[in-house]
Amino acid sequence: MNFSISSSEVVHLARVRANDPRVFLVSAALTALLLLAAFWTLTSNFREGFLAPEYGMWTAKRALVKRCDFGSTIVLGDSRMVAGIMPSRLGNATNLALGGATPIEMYYMAQEASACANPPKRVVLSFSPAQLVNTNYFWPRTALFGYLSYAELEQVRREARRVGDNRLYSAPNIGDFDAVLTNWLYAHHFPSYYMSSVINGRVVGRLGAYHQIQQEVAATGGHHLYGQSNVVHATAEEADMTAFKVSPLLDAYFVRLLTMYQKTGTPVYYIAAPWNDATYSALHPGFVNELTAYLQNLARRFPNLHLLVPVTHMDDSYFGDEYHLNATGAEIFSDQVAAQLRAVAGP
Repeated sequence: MNFSISSSEVVHLARVRANDPRVFLVSAALTALLLLAAFWTLTSNFREGFLAPEYGMWTAKRALVKRCDFGSTIVLGDSRMVAGIMPSRLGNATNLALGGATPIEMYYMAQEASACANPPKRVVLSFSPAQLVNTNYFWPRTALFGYLSYAELEQVRREARRVGDNRLYSAPNIGDFDAVLTNWLYAHHFPSYYMSSVINGRVVGRLGAYHQIQQEVAATGGHHLYGQSNVVHATAEEADMTAFKVSPLLDAYFVRLLTMYQKTGTPVYYIAAPWNDATYSALHPGFVNELTAYLQNLARRFPNLHLLVPVTHMDDSYFGDEYHLNATGAEIFSDQVAAQLRAVAGP
């Protein structure tokens, strides 16, 4: 009896196996899993190569706080404070403001700083009205950058549910499964959220910008300029708002922030970053009064909140773009802030 298999039979068996749909499905599944594992490794460990350059600022400033490496005065707020306050003009100060930040991000930054052996002795604070009204940057920056842990994201979700603000998360379902899963996927850097950044950043194309902005944060104490124009007549987004109505979630975190500093006895000085004159003159009637009334109400609730400048504006020639001061404007504004602090609290 002959048990040998001819070469033609071997080829025939190979073709049968190749055409077997089960073999194809298994091969496709294994390939997909390998690709997913490769991309997940990339998005979990090498985001500095492809995320927006501002990611470098977020990681650098959070690292300063983790090391408790900041001055006795810290600056909190969004990108207008990033560009507007030069810490060197304030003395022993560090600018911890972040582009796109709201009271959510600043609360977790401040909470970590307050846990240091050398917590800040005073806080200079300002939020752009737009950053008290909406959370447009939460998913593309806060969550995508991995700025908050899963536990912190869950705190945000629970607070949003508590105050009935569904703008960050869709309407709750059984167990709030969709929102919980979204938080988990972001906290663990699920690849699908990063694909456009990987493509646009060419995997490692933004690595140089990442290191550059980290070095800048270290050299300037957290100051960073955005636009570099010598004059800007365009208007910021507040000019298009018909009214100021604070987000319930952002209000809740603003209150959390002030409550924490009230407990520690830390004075908080609210000094608004300026609008350009073009924006200020285009504001809807009543907008400034609504914003001021909101801030004054907070100051009444929290005696440690000193409302020095609730609203201000400067000439268009001091702006590098419609939102941010240029170098000359930043020098002038920083000197004004330093003088205001000396007047109420000494050097």
